[in-house]
Parts: sequence; C-alpha cells; structure tokens
Amino acid sequence: MDTGDDARHTEENLNQNEDLVQVVRTTQEALRASETRYRRLFEAAQDGILILDADSGKIVDANPFMAKLLGYAPAELVGQELWELGFFKDVKASKVAFRELQDVGYIRYKDLPLQTSAGRQIDVEYVSNLYLVNDKPVIQCNIREITQRKQAEDSLRKSERLNRGLVDHLPHRILVKDRDSVILFCNANYASDLGLAPDAVIGKDDYAFYPPEMAKQYHADDLEVMTSGMMKELEVPYQLGTEEERWVHTVKVPYRDEQKQIIGVLVIFEDITERRRLEVQVRQSQKLEAIGLLAGGIAHDFNNLLTVIRGYCDLLSSRLSQTDPLIVDILEIGKCADRATNLTRQLLAFSRNQILEVQVLDLNALVSGVDRMLQRLIGADIDLQMLLAPHLGRIKADPGQIEQVMMNLIINARDAMPLGGKLILQTENVDLDQEYAGTHVAVTPGRYVMLAVSDNGCGMDHPTQTRIFEPFFTTKERGNGTGLGLATVYGIVKQSNGNIWCYSEPGKGTTFKIYLPRVDEVCAAVVSEKPPPVVRGSETILVAEDEEMVRNLIVRFLTLDGYHVIATTNGADALRKCEEFEGPIHLVITDMVMPGMSGHELWQILAEIRPGTKVLCMSGYIGNAVLSHSMLEEGQVFLQKPFNRDSLNRKVREALDP
Repeated sequence: MDTGDDARHTEENLNQNEDLVQVVRTTQEALRASETRYRRLFEAAQDGILILDADSGKIVDANPFMAKLLGYAPAELVGQELWELGFFKDVKASKVAFRELQDVGYIRYKDLPLQTSAGRQIDVEYVSNLYLVNDKPVIQCNIREITQRKQAEDSLRKSERLNRGLVDHLPHRILVKDRDSVILFCNANYASDLGLAPDAVIGKDDYAFYPPEMAKQYHADDLEVMTSGMMKELEVPYQLGTEEERWVHTVKVPYRDEQKQIIGVLVIFEDITERRRLEVQVRQSQKLEAIGLLAGGIAHDFNNLLTVIRGYCDLLSSRLSQTDPLIVDILEIGKCADRATNLTRQLLAFSRNQILEVQVLDLNALVSGVDRMLQRLIGADIDLQMLLAPHLGRIKADPGQIEQVMMNLIINARDAMPLGGKLILQTENVDLDQEYAGTHVAVTPGRYVMLAVSDNGCGMDHPTQTRIFEPFFTTKERGNGTGLGLATVYGIVKQSNGNIWCYSEPGKGTTFKIYLPRVDEVCAAVVSEKPPPVVRGSETILVAEDEEMVRNLIVRFLTLDGYHVIATTNGADALRKCEEFEGPIHLVITDMVMPGMSGHELWQILAEIRPGTKVLCMSGYIGNAVLSHSMLEEGQVFLQKPFNRDSLNRKVREALDP
C-alpha cells in the first residue's frame, strides 16, 4: 500500500474518530441537559414523586414536594421502605399491591388515605409505574393530594343533600315534567301525598294517580304553559282516591334547558284547603256582621215605635173602665206589641246590641237549674244526659241570656229527633292554643269554659250549616218558628266574648260547642228583690230624647205622675236649657244613642255644671257595648226600651232615691 494512501486513511480515521467524539460529546451534553430538565421538573413538580427500587421497595429518590407532603426532608426518605414509614394504614395490603406492581407494572388508586409523620391524614391519588433505568427496574410513584378536592366534593354532596332536604321538607309539592307530562322529578312531600316513594312516582304521568278528567285538565294546563312560555297560576281541586276533596294553589312555569329551550314544566303547589275554609268562615262572619248592623238599626227604630205603642196602650187603658169594650182591643194591641218586643230583642241579640247585665256565673249551676223544665220540654222519648265537669271554671255573662242560649239549642235538638233519641249537655274546662285559633276565625288563644249540646238526630249538610246563624233562615215548615233561635244564640255568645261552632253530618246528628272566656272571679250572691211600689213625685226632670214620639210619651208619663218636665231634642239642646233654667234640676233622663252628642257625653258635662243632678240612662240599642252595673258611673240608673209607665216610674224613683 502506498505510503500516501496510508496517510490518507489515517487522516480519514482520525476525522471519523473526531466526528464520533463530537457525536458522543453532543449526546452526553443532550443527556446532561435532559437530566437537568428532568431534575428541575422532578424537584419543581407540584405532585409528590418517589423513585423506589423495584426489587427491595426502598426509596431511591424523592422530590421536595413529596418530602414536604409527608413531613420529611428528602434525604430522610432515601433508603427507607415506604410502607414501613407508617404512611399506609394497611401495611399488608400495601405489600400485596407492591408485589402486584412488580408483576403488572402499573397500579392506580383514585382515593387513598395516607398518614403523614405529623399525624395528619391526607387523601391522595396514587399512580405507580415500573420501568428500567440503566437496565435496572425502578418504580416511580406519583402522588397528588386531593384532600381539598375531597373536602370540596364532600361540601358539594352535603350541599346537594341540604338542598334536597330543603326541597323535600318544604310545605309545597314540587315536580318537574317533560314535554309529555311524564314526571322527571318530585319532592318527598308530593310522593308522600300519593303514598309512594319518589322513585315510584318518577316516570309516570297524572293518569297514574288522578281521576281521568282531573288528569286531562292537568295535562292541558301543562301544554298551555309549554306552548305559551308563560307562567300559569290557578287554584284547583286535588283529590286522591276516596279522600275528601282538597284545594291547592298551583304555579306552573316553563322548564328550560341550558339553551333556554322549553323541555318541560315545573309545577309547585301547596294545599290551601284550610285557607279556603278560613276564607269561608271570614265571609260568613262578615255576612253576619252586615246583617247584624241592619238588624240592629231596624231593632233600634222598632224599639222606639214599640215604646210609643205600649205607652199609649197603658194611657188608654188607665182612662177606661175595665168593663169598657175598648179594653179588649187595647189589650190585643198590647199583646202584639209584646210579641214584637220579643222579636226585636232577638234581633238585638243577634246584632250584639242588646243590654246584657253580666255577672260571674257557675255554668254547671245554670245547666242544673234548667234540668227539671227540660224533661217536660223535650218529652219522654228523648234520653237526656248531663256530663258536667267537676271544678268547672267561672264565666262572666248575663244568666238570663245564657239560659236562653241553652233553651234555643235544646229545642233545636228536640226538633231534629222527632222519633226520639239522645240529647247530651256537657261542660268542660278547655285551653284553646294558637294552632286551634289559626284554623278558627276570631278565636283568641286562652282559657275557656265549653258548653256542648249534642244530639243524634237528622243532622245537616254543609250548605245548611253555612246559613244556620242567619236571622230568619229556617229549615222548619212554614209557621213553625221564626228562624231567629240560632241567630239569637250566635249574637249572645259573640256579645259575651265567646265563640260558637257547629259540627254536623246528615244522619249523624249535630253538636254545638260554645266557648266562653274563663274568669277567676267569685260568683256574686243572688238577691231577689220585689219591685218597689209606684209613687208620684214633684221634682224637676230634664228629658233628652231625639225621637219626638218617645219624648212626648215620656213627658206625658212624668207629667201624669206629678213631675215638672223640661223636654229637649238632643244633647246640645239639653245643655242650653240647663244653662237657661234657674231652678234645680233633680234628674236628667237621656237616651244613650243620640245624633251629635251621646247620652254619656251629655252626662259627663252635666256632672260638672250641675254636680248634684242625678241621671237615668235609657236605650234599646247600645252599639256593641255590654252593660254591667260596674260600668254605670255612680248615680246612674239604666232603663231599657221599650218600657211602660210603671217601669219608668220605678226607675225614676230609683234614680232619685238611691
């Protein structure tokens, strides 16, 4: 071989070696750069990374995040076996998993609890891979702490449970339907109404639960809401099986997806049966109030007319001989006036404008007091039972009016049992709470005495029950009763600050329950007094009465009995004549209800300008007031219209000679 060729080959070899060295150098630099980048990533990673010897399971390397996560320095971890550090709760299971990793080469745990050296438990995602490094098998463990994420997920689940609990425990019924009115969601209350679990309701439509006509209407309402895209609000009947029909207030709104497309209907409704019942009670109460105002006004005017009619009958009869044929006619007029007076008093009782002289009463004593007359009144074919509670509380009422209440209810019960039956009178102490008051209009929670009158007669349907307290309403045949009995009972109970409720069904009898406020006062002793004799007088009496006929009659009566009378038309006229009259005025007779100035206001002024003057108040209508002797001021006496000459005379002397 030529020396030149050898030199050339040697040079080429040298060049090739230099190229190889350069490649090796470049490769080494790339490897070092790669290792540097890997190390930086390894140390900067926000996941924990452990490198384990695949044979022994000892830690070869750990990045700072892992060391910090477990509560160690990186150097403290190297050379130790992971499961012996106490990180895993179940060491045996972790060793089994390690052997599985050796065989399979990959393990992943989405949720694994670890215990740090500081005793803090953390939740992690755990991924292990087996691969070769320099022909030596190693395991890389990547651990990501998910404690906060799990806490957030737990909070979300709790929130979802809370929201579901709120939805389920709302008093409303909530459901979501698709475009075919098939139920996609319902809360527990709605499912409970159906007697089912929510899962048993979902997937069905209204025809599975309601009568066909009702379900058809519900579907039509759903379609209207979905078609119009507008909310619909309505009150509809709601009935399940044979249960009593109830009413619900329903709101239906379009149910939309994320693209705002209508995909169904959201239905929210609540049971308003009790509210409707209360509304009926309120309307009935308002109706009775309006009728009462009318009846009271009519009764007031009639009392004045009856006072005049009876008064002039007395005057005529006193001027005629008892053998005069006209006496019979006058007596008939008087009888008619008396009957009209009774009707007027019943109207006043209903309108709560009658004069009540209230006392503290033992209701048991009142019930026992009418026992003898009751058996004669109801007949032998009716079994009368009295269930009187011992230690019954006291009430404050007019004894005569309470007796009238009992008699009216007992007569009604008798008429409801034409073939005989059972009549029960019961008394009891009761406490009415806020819940009871919430379902009964005008009831104030508190202590009451209850009087119940029950029969097992023909009973009443609901429409009849809504009208029984109206004056002149009756189910009896024409000519049998005026229709004022229960109206009178209602008025007396209400004026005595009580309440009355009726419970009845056709063929199952009727119970009236009356609740009167219980008081702690002691019953007053009953004193029977004979009316004083009629006597004449000579004192000066001022009469304030706006009704001319009544005023003229009073003047006539007083003049005939020897008194000097000053007649005035109203309160202002009475004050003017009091100032003009120079002599003493011994007595003022004033109507309590007059235009401009009431009788009470007149008396208050007269008490200052003529302090020695006595007063006699009179009225047949007192405008929702209840009169008791304790309400009359010292020196005041009361006379109820209509009255006759004798009763006026006695009240005048009672006022002048206390």
